[in-house]
This record gives sequence, structure tokens and C-alpha cells, in this order.
Amino acid sequence: MTLLAAERAAATAVMLSPVEIVLFAAVGLIFAAGLIVVARWGGRNLPHLAGYALIAACSIYVGLGLGSDNPNSWSAVEMTVVAVFGSLVFLSRLTSVWVLVAALLIHPVWLIYVHYMGAASLFTPAPLVFANAGFDLGLALYLAFLALRGQPAPTPAREPAGRSRKGGPR
Repeated sequence: MTLLAAERAAATAVMLSPVEIVLFAAVGLIFAAGLIVVARWGGRNLPHLAGYALIAACSIYVGLGLGSDNPNSWSAVEMTVVAVFGSLVFLSRLTSVWVLVAALLIHPVWLIYVHYMGAASLFTPAPLVFANAGFDLGLALYLAFLALRGQPAPTPAREPAGRSRKGGPR
């Protein structure tokens, strides 16, 4: 697809009103709050769940790319995006939760630029873009809040129950 064709495609895409944008972003925030509640209630590590959710959200667009006029190219682009954000999630496990917060803040920019205003808007539902952006922003803000309070340190891999580091009973 040439640049001129991409501009024409973006000009013909459905644009949402500001009220619709806020409404769908609020739906994403509600889903983020649900994930936070489930993580806290179930005693799960929220940064790990948020990372998995980011990878899953990126993977949705691979399937949407199959419905485009050029499915091989778009699916390849979206699989590359999954690899980039998946690498950032993995890097956040090795370093700091701030890498995950940055990834969760960068993903909505990608979504709005490519899937709402760009050429991918022809095969991506606009409500999904803003719901996903609201979800990512909600998780990023909550993880940043926890990080500033010093809480979301990733839990190390646990040892099997009843074993110590030397192999004997506890």
C-alpha cells in the first residue's frame, strides 16, 4: 500500500466522537480495574498478569490483520509488535516494573497512531482501539502508583513446598 493510498484509507475510516472515545476508554479502565481486583483477590503478581495481558492484547491485532486487504503483511507487522512488547515484558521481569509501565504507556500510542488514525483503521474496530488504550493506561497508572509506594516488586520463583535451598526439609 502506498503512502497516498494509506492517507486515503485513513481519511475514509470511521472516526468516533469525543463522547464515544471517553466511553470506550472508560470500558477499558473498568476491565483494568477488574484485572487488578482479580490479581489482588487471588494473591497473584499484578506486574506478571499485566504483562501477560499486554501480550494478549497485542495478539488480538494479529487476528485482525488477517482480515485486511493484505493479510500477510499486516499479520507480519502485528507479530513483530507482539515480539517487541513481549520482549519489553520479559525485560521488565529481569529489571524493573518501570519497563512494563513504559510498555503499557507506549502501546496506546501505537494503537491510536496505526489502528485509529493510520492505514490499519480499515480493519480495526475503533471502539476496540480506545477500550484497549484505556485498559493499558489504567494498568500503567496503577503499576506506577504501586511502584512509587514500593510495592510491586516481582516475586522470585518459588521453591517447591517442603524443600530448602540445600534440598533438606525446612
